Amino acid sequence: MRSHNHANSTISTVFYFQVNKSGPLIFHDPRVNANRGYGSEFQDILNLREFTWTPSTGDIIMFPSYMYHSVLPHREADYRVAVALDFFMDS
Repeated sequence: MRSHNHANSTISTVFYFQVNKSGPLIFHDPRVNANRGYGSEFQDILNLREFTWTPSTGDIIMFPSYMYHSVLPHREADYRVAVALDFFMDS
């Protein structure tokens, strides 16, 4: 899955029902100035470029919907079963 976010929702969630060997979920911070003022030697330490999560069966991941994220292809013989949910604020 290419890098994307979940527009118009507030919180996004992924529940992993079945994971054997799965590719990581990679988050990309879309805030252009999030790394302003820090030298490149500090950007990796402060996770200003990306954050990677390798899921296990039963994991629930919640994150702000504005966060761009991508998933590497699943190339194993078994299935990766995940359900994504978005939560919206009602004003």
